[in-house]
Amino acid sequence: MSRRRLGIVVVVVAIVSRTCPARDSRAEANPVHLLRASDSSVVARTVVVITFKVSRTKIPPRSAPTPALSVVEAWRDVNGTRIPAMIYGTAYKRHGTADLVERALRAGFVGVDTATAEGKRYNDSGVGEALLRVFAATPRRDYYVQLKVHHVRPGYNEREKVAEGETALRVKRSVAHGLQNLNLEYVDALLLRGPSGEALRTGKLSAEDIEAWGAMGEIVKSGRAKHLGVCNFGPSLVEQLLALGGSRPVVLQARCHAATGWSRQMRDYCTRHGIVYQAPSLVTDNRAALQRGGAAHQIAFARRATVERVLVRFALQLGIVPVLGPSSQRHVRDDVDAFDLELTQKEVAAIERDALAKKIKADHHHVSSTTKKNKEMAASSRPKGADSNEGPASPFGTD
Repeated sequence: MSRRRLGIVVVVVAIVSRTCPARDSRAEANPVHLLRASDSSVVARTVVVITFKVSRTKIPPRSAPTPALSVVEAWRDVNGTRIPAMIYGTAYKRHGTADLVERALRAGFVGVDTATAEGKRYNDSGVGEALLRVFAATPRRDYYVQLKVHHVRPGYNEREKVAEGETALRVKRSVAHGLQNLNLEYVDALLLRGPSGEALRTGKLSAEDIEAWGAMGEIVKSGRAKHLGVCNFGPSLVEQLLALGGSRPVVLQARCHAATGWSRQMRDYCTRHGIVYQAPSLVTDNRAALQRGGAAHQIAFARRATVERVLVRFALQLGIVPVLGPSSQRHVRDDVDAFDLELTQKEVAAIERDALAKKIKADHHHVSSTTKKNKEMAASSRPKGADSNEGPASPFGTD
């Protein structure tokens, strides 16, 4: 082979090998597979053959970093409460809900997150159909199902007067309806969808919040739910719930953003009080943290993993329970494979520093295409709609 041809081949191989395995292509870690997936043209086949020749050169194997943190198991035990380390989110799956949930559970997910009385966002009947299929061959106790309920009806106006006992009745009816749709006798966790508008405005729990929480406690006593939790409650409101006595929140679900140090204050608060912190839309909301040149992307390249898998693993090692809702079977497998990836303490710290140093902002529900960098990021990462809970904001708060 002439020097000129060898130089061209080296350049081609270098360009290919510097690319992280992408979740949205057929590409694998091997450069040959990357080329095969990208094109079936004569040129591509020629480059593949030449690459085989060059790959025969003996290259010292890259030594993997020594793991410094313990392996995260599929289940976590928090003060005697058994909760999955990763949960499958079912928002916006619509008519495909049943098949997608079944595939996710058979692929390795053991937890499911859904809500009732939200036809445009959640299809709890579809989730119930999937559970029937799975439970036909696997014991119910091997899985975790959490249900989110509202304590106000859709379209509720705060100026309306709510009769005493009406909120409790609405919560109990919602739970009964949800259990019927899910084909279950009980759920592992029952989550209050969000605080009332009054609580958000004043910083104090409203009478409706307190009544709803009391009704949920009664549902736990009846055996129809094992544990309680809340969505989008700040530490101050959680403290007020704790002061009420009775049932304690075991789960707090709220979005996690890189710009806030990966919600450091919320994580620390939950740790101190023995509360499990769940982060929905983790990948969707933190696209900027996955951009090329960032710490997560560099680690993904070094580990021959997708950058999304690195982010999921990073969250697991911070003690966060990600609520993920991939629709592609490849993405489902990639998320589950995060259990087989372990980051060192230095790698975890690098991702944390990178987010703060760059003042990364949450992308919320889209990836901007106004810059070349964002276009590259969108091409190499999961597409819009592939992660859980992506879509228009809920009138009751985030997922």
